[in-house]
Amino acid sequence: MSRITIQALGDEYVRTQIVHQLRKLHDVKVIENMELEQTVCRELMLIKVSAGSETRSQALEGAGVFRAKVCDLTPTTVTMELTGDTDKLDAFITFLEPFNIIETCRTGITAIGRGEYTLKKNEEDVSNG
Repeated sequence: MSRITIQALGDEYVRTQIVHQLRKLHDVKVIENMELEQTVCRELMLIKVSAGSETRSQALEGAGVFRAKVCDLTPTTVTMELTGDTDKLDAFITFLEPFNIIETCRTGITAIGRGEYTLKKNEEDVSNG
């Protein structure tokens, strides 16, 4: 069983249409709308920038402010990992643009229910049924 998170903007009609289209897919077993108030959403990004000796300290200082983790460091580049909401990741990209962004990889949003709210029960029902 795999989970795929889809985030969409729209009214109730748009939501209904998305659900109808997903139900037509053979491999889809469970569709659940997660209410934003009951959901923790995050995105992961890996980003590589040019960072020679003259700009490295500024890039690393920005990583600290955004709470990014440095996962690779070479004499000419810094690769950082950052998780958070989409706005935070976008702001980090904007900050790093002057450093010459070499490569970026983003997961897209992933979500899990807050507190006791979980999708696991529904997934188990499908697996056992």
